[in-house]
Formats: sequence, C-alpha cells, structure tokens
Amino acid sequence: MRLAAGIALALAAAAPASAADTVARGRLDAGPVVTGDGIAWGGRTASGAVRLLTLRPGGRPVVRRRWARSRDARTRRAVTGIAADGARGAALIVTCSSTGGYLNSPCSSRTFAGPLADLRGPRLPERVSTSCRGRSRNPSEVAMGGGWTASIVHHGCPGLGIESAVGTRIVAHRGGVARTVRTGAASGLRLAGRYMAWRSGRGATLYDLQAGRVAPRPERQAM
Repeated sequence: MRLAAGIALALAAAAPASAADTVARGRLDAGPVVTGDGIAWGGRTASGAVRLLTLRPGGRPVVRRRWARSRDARTRRAVTGIAADGARGAALIVTCSSTGGYLNSPCSSRTFAGPLADLRGPRLPERVSTSCRGRSRNPSEVAMGGGWTASIVHHGCPGLGIESAVGTRIVAHRGGVARTVRTGAASGLRLAGRYMAWRSGRGATLYDLQAGRVAPRPERQAM
C-alpha cells in the first residue's frame, strides 16, 4: 500500500495562481476523484484518524466524514479507495492489527457510501483477530457511476493469505436493483452509465448493468 505525502492537486490549471484556485495540500492516501463541482479525497491524520474531504472551486477543504483511530494500540486504519458520482461518494476503510508474531497483520475492510455529506456503513472493528469468522467478505475496490455503486469483494482473510472456495464477486447496486457477478482475480473496476468494466486474467470484461449480463460481442459481418 503506497501512501502519497505532500501532494498538491490543482483543478484550475489554466487560471493564474490566486485565492480562486482549487488546490488541496497535505497527505492523500486515496483519490482525488472529481465530484459534481469539485474534488474529494481520503487521508489519515497525524493522530491516526482517517477522513474523507471535499473541496469546491475557490473554497476550503471540508471534512465530510471522519473515522476515529482505534483504541487498540496495535491497530491502524487507512483509506484505500474512494469514488464519487456527482454528490454521492464511497470510501473503503481498512483496519489492520499487528499480531506481534510471524503472521502478517490480519485486516478487515468496509465500504461506506451515500451522499458525500452523509456516508453510511458498518461499525469498524477496534481490533482484527486472526480468525476468519465475521470477516471473510472484504471489498478491495469501489466504483461509482450512472447512479450505481459497485465493489470487488474477496471471500477470504486479507493479511493471512487464507481464501475460501467462494472466490471473488463483483457486487453492484442502484436503489433496489442489485447485480452480482462471480469472477476470478479482478481489478481496475470502472462504471460509466449502464456499463461496468473490470480487468482479470482473461482480459477486460464489459458488463451491461441494465440487462444484467456480460455485453455481447458485435457480430462479424460476412465478407
């Protein structure tokens, strides 16, 4: 996990440097993404809390959601993914606990989504145990577009290398409509309008969310 530090982001590059420029300075762990009228990003504070912020042209950064640091001294949180679709947004928060032994740190991830001013999601654990029970579904990426929110969900225990036979699924929903696609290793999840795309060992897949199926290939014309 690479964490960027000291990055400056500029949206109004064509305008001269002034108080009207939209620039976010400081530590960015995820993002930025473009919202309806600005940018959003996620980062961790010096105290160990994590948060999602937005910035509109000519304005100041606004903290939209803050997740307090764990009360457990060996547990850390991080924002590992962020997405936006107009005034709606989503963030992936990962919690990892050090075991103090030879095992990798067990981790558990959660998705928070909704209006940028009111992201909702499950309670974050204060400590992550080495047991798979209760943490075998872990989203690794999140994307938004066309009113849809989608996540790549791994069935396993991140940090320990333990995976279940269920494999990986991509879960998308919009209102009361939900789509679930079983797939192998997947990454690079994207949404645009009614379509969803991702990358896997077989190449790139385009999925029609409205029809609920992989988009068919165009038929070859007879010579």
